[in-house]
Amino acid sequence: MGASTGLSVQTTANNTDKLIINDSGVVKTITRDVLLKREGYKDLLPTGGYSPGGALDPTVKTFKAPLLLPAFAGSGANNQATYRFHIPHDWVIGSDFYMHTHWALNEVSPTGNVKWKITWCYARGYELGDFGTEIVTTIADADVNSTKYAHHISESEAITPAILGENAQIDGIILACVERDTSDTNNDDAFLIEFDLHYLSDGNTTVDKNESGSGFMKS
Repeated sequence: MGASTGLSVQTTANNTDKLIINDSGVVKTITRDVLLKREGYKDLLPTGGYSPGGALDPTVKTFKAPLLLPAFAGSGANNQATYRFHIPHDWVIGSDFYMHTHWALNEVSPTGNVKWKITWCYARGYELGDFGTEIVTTIADADVNSTKYAHHISESEAITPAILGENAQIDGIILACVERDTSDTNNDDAFLIEFDLHYLSDGNTTVDKNESGSGFMKS
């Protein structure tokens, strides 16, 4: 008799539905929770905040007493802060990233616009890639005429797998230096609240703890 595959649904004692797959005598069980998982966007926060100690570090100033934030000065002061991102195991391999700057001004009547410049590079882990040529991404905002202390969120264009390179993979690292672009037309301090990445998550983990060169298999 040839091989056969059967499907059935069972309800357990705690009322959790299970899909039972009988593949040629090998029984596999998938719970309802797994079946209902959907892809969606999540925030990827930098590892350990920004790396301090450089000559061009932003000055920590009072944003709104008693709250302190790193202030990126206008007028070409060129403050810089470097961030590190570890690509997580629930990333949908081959999907895009989006860089986000969360920032605010504490001037009563701000004018001009704030434009962020991100210089970054990526490397795959496990000695399968290196931190190569830096890529520059700019994040522009419309005129900042708004209320004092307004929370601005500025988003980059999509960082595609083609931009990351063919080695884009889980456990890779993105290093990113944030500063204000020279075409920025606002002269006030821009307080950077957070710098993060939006990424597409499948809510799933990987079977492999590490990779050996052929990528990761999802569970």
